Amino acid sequence: MRIDVPTLRVDLGSIARNYSALRSRCPGECGATVKANAYGMGATHVVRALSLAGCRRFFVATLNEGVALRLSLSEGEIFVFSGFEQKDAATFRDSRLHPVLNSLEEINAWADTGPPPGAAIHVDSGMNRLGLDRGEARELMQRPSLIEDAGASILMTHLAFADMPGDARNLEQVAYFRTIASAFPRLQTSIGNSAGILNGAEFIGDLGRPGLGLYGCNPRDLENNALSPSIELIAPLLQTRTLSAGDSVGYGGLFRAKEDMVIGAIGIGYADGLPRSLKQGTAFFVDGRPCKLLGRVSMDTILIDLSSAPSMKIPRGAPVEILGTTPPDALAQLSQRTAYELLTGIGDRVRREYV
Repeated sequence: MRIDVPTLRVDLGSIARNYSALRSRCPGECGATVKANAYGMGATHVVRALSLAGCRRFFVATLNEGVALRLSLSEGEIFVFSGFEQKDAATFRDSRLHPVLNSLEEINAWADTGPPPGAAIHVDSGMNRLGLDRGEARELMQRPSLIEDAGASILMTHLAFADMPGDARNLEQVAYFRTIASAFPRLQTSIGNSAGILNGAEFIGDLGRPGLGLYGCNPRDLENNALSPSIELIAPLLQTRTLSAGDSVGYGGLFRAKEDMVIGAIGIGYADGLPRSLKQGTAFFVDGRPCKLLGRVSMDTILIDLSSAPSMKIPRGAPVEILGTTPPDALAQLSQRTAYELLTGIGDRVRREYV
């Protein structure tokens, strides 16, 4: 096998199985969060697979993401987290998008459009990012007609500590949200992202919204991950060379050879989304053999130790596994990042293949 460019292989069947596994934990419905081009995996392909698996509700971050997704999704509801402005009313209507309303101002503006039913109202319960603050939530409870005027069907919140399952603030957020939700018994509630779903039914609501977990990542427990790996990232070998004892490699000569050794230059770097902060010694794989990262990650290349591989027989274009044996969660930890950053940072130069 030979490759010319870094390649991300996305296992759509595995994504569908992870969706089904997460859905089985939800007491009600299960949607899917596919913002940032489905976390860099390719929203068109991922959403098609999720639709076949039974998903009917999708969440994106921006209006542009919603418009783009609607072009490939004839059926199903699309919700836009970033809210609503009056100037965008025609776009929401034409693309059949549902806003997630984050303030009383947005609720009133959406109601003034004579909206179709299906908007979501976001109540901030401790994230202090988006959503109605406590004063606005109290006012909403005193003016329940706003819910009907806005055609709202979902009341949602977002957990700030879901990846810390033992943190008492998760329960505090849920308790506060339940108080607000009790005033609107006809609204479907939505609380849990992937981590919330894995934390148990009380952190999910009527509608789960998994994102990262769809791709086989467990945002709260790396050691006990029952989700299926969904991606493999490979990159081509560009060149091999022999170092003599004392030779250094890469910018700053961070690595210096203690003895003669063969190394390989691999065609992937931080311009492709491989973190520059990745620790020296991180293992990548050639023919199933671990080969350690030497020195710093460059913009377009990395250097690896080929001592454990039959280096003289490895041709140009041979695939080197970056992700696969090493899951995204683990590689992210080695670079002091999160799996969210790692996946969404995989660049446009990386070819996507779907299986």
